[in-house]
Amino acid sequence: MENDKTKSRLQELKDQLNTETDITPTIIPEEVEVIKAPVLTDKQSRFIDEYLVDFNGLQAAIRAGYSENTAGAIAYENLNKPYLKAEITKRKQEFAIKNGIQRELILEELFILLNDAKADPEGMDRASVLKALDMMNKMSGYYSQVVTNVNIEVPLFNDID
Repeated sequence: MENDKTKSRLQELKDQLNTETDITPTIIPEEVEVIKAPVLTDKQSRFIDEYLVDFNGLQAAIRAGYSENTAGAIAYENLNKPYLKAEITKRKQEFAIKNGIQRELILEELFILLNDAKADPEGMDRASVLKALDMMNKMSGYYSQVVTNVNIEVPLFNDID
């Protein structure tokens, strides 16, 4: 009986989200509130399309039809809206799946290019090697943000004459 109740709750959530995403949690607390992302405006959708061309927010905003005077601010706002970020990520993933792009394959190709460049030091383009290393580091997560707390004690002088 409990399983049927969970299945019906899952179906309700799917209907509320209006999505084909497979949601399969084992337990759904009753206090879960489903927040539906706003529907994208035509300009927001065009902005995302244009952003995925060259990942330049300012130019994407201009090409999407926003005013050149406010394009920078609009790009910043759009790229920081959670539902637009999610849509950008979704479209990137769809593109990768459609084109058979996998992280492991990209890293493997970069590694091959790097080894080829090392084998021929005379013909090696150092900028390309550095770019390949940079991309490999990013993809491997070496550039993830690290937060370090530092406590600094500063002596206070109250006896200044």
